Amino acid sequence: MEPRGLGGYVAERLLSASLVVPCFGYALHEPNAYDFLTYWTLLLHCCYFSVDKASPHAKFLTRLLHGTSMVGAFAVGIGYSAMALAGMIHWGSWSAWTSQITVTAGHTPRPFLFQAIEKSWEHAWPVIAHVVDCRCNHASLRRCYAGAWRFSSMLFAIASYLVFGLCWEQMTVRAKGGDVFSQYALHPGLRTPAVASLLNVPKEWVVGLPDDFIFSNGQKVLMIAGSGIGYRLLTAPLFKTKRQ
Repeated sequence: MEPRGLGGYVAERLLSASLVVPCFGYALHEPNAYDFLTYWTLLLHCCYFSVDKASPHAKFLTRLLHGTSMVGAFAVGIGYSAMALAGMIHWGSWSAWTSQITVTAGHTPRPFLFQAIEKSWEHAWPVIAHVVDCRCNHASLRRCYAGAWRFSSMLFAIASYLVFGLCWEQMTVRAKGGDVFSQYALHPGLRTPAVASLLNVPKEWVVGLPDDFIFSNGQKVLMIAGSGIGYRLLTAPLFKTKRQ
């Protein structure tokens, strides 16, 4: 195991605990919450942040999980922001929108402050955690990525999280016959027929397409583009310039 400062080790353990402990609590008290991509992604973060990157045996797991987790953090944050904007426009405020999602899931709405802390932890904290991780464990991450190409690593990270997200979609929304617009309390005007009509797209072009086809795929484009940019900016110091 390579030497590193106490700060890096403590930061690594605290980041891990900040994700694992709350996720364990959710698993005990709100198991239905795991129908959401956010919670699947939080479990992915738990796996990555449990890896001791200073270990000489951590190279494979770090390369496998680091980029996927980072892309997932940016993607979920961007996807949630886009959905929250649509929800706020529909319900009048962020609090009213999140309360409606809670009611739809069969739970009692929480106080505003609790909601704000909870959603910040779910969607903003993983990004912050990766920023802290890259700074505090820079040497370990740089060693793990030694010899790797930055662009191919980014493509792998995006592709692997896209597959991860598609698995979630097929095993939850599609398999259970769920309705994205009902689950996330979104305006029915975002459904495929309504959007197609607004854009003057011929009806026959969208016949048979899922109601969320346009919305979900548009959201995926934003998530992929944004997470790619975030990955490039955050990991730039981890790759040797001669290999770029």
